[in-house]
Amino acid sequence: MYKHVHVYKVMDTCIAADSYCSLVVPCRKGGYLVSVGKSICHWDWDARKLTTLATVDEGKETRINDGKCDASGRLWFGKSYRC
Repeated sequence: MYKHVHVYKVMDTCIAADSYCSLVVPCRKGGYLVSVGKSICHWDWDARKLTTLATVDEGKETRINDGKCDASGRLWFGKSYRC
């Protein structure tokens, strides 16, 4: 993942995942919810810490495809088969 800081016009590279990352949602209390392969993780940009919160479809050839939060703050996401 990359973060562009507009004020300073710099690009900050922070995480290199070994799997596909397609979902990035900011959290109210800081950090981001991100998908890494089959897992939903919390990414703390300042601490450079990735914490796995949940993993779906153990043993299947799927990945988290895309998602976002609804007005109530619930995270919705879809899955797809790996190509």
